Amino acid sequence: MENPTISAFLTDEHRNIHTLFEQAGNAGCDDDGRAFMALHTAVTRNLGIEEQVLFEPFEERMGEDGPIAVMRAEHDRIRILLARAAEERACRSSAAFRTALNTLAATIRDHHAREENVLCPTLDTLFATERDDLLEAMEAMAGVQY
Repeated sequence: MENPTISAFLTDEHRNIHTLFEQAGNAGCDDDGRAFMALHTAVTRNLGIEEQVLFEPFEERMGEDGPIAVMRAEHDRIRILLARAAEERACRSSAAFRTALNTLAATIRDHHAREENVLCPTLDTLFATERDDLLEAMEAMAGVQY
């Protein structure tokens, strides 16, 4: 990517997650679970990248109150909804799984919109001089399986 930014990295991650939601929704409970596991891995990894690479330095500069506190609370909610979807899928209840997956998808779409419209531009500005180091750390974590 030419002149990569934190925003571009996260937006690419988010788009991938949205695509994986479609695949998991289309597969439902009728597949071997690979589509949902790919989604689960991508969501968990994205949350980890944000929390482990970006949130701490942001809080060091801007304080613990503010957008990161909101993002952390939303991450907690996403983890709960992800676990609920996994539980419904394991029970092989297609209707309950689709409901759980749709709730998770809507929550994540709203969360990603806030990140991309508010947090990401701030991160790009705030960490302009550290961008390359942060992107390197984010890319390294992108290969980690949780």
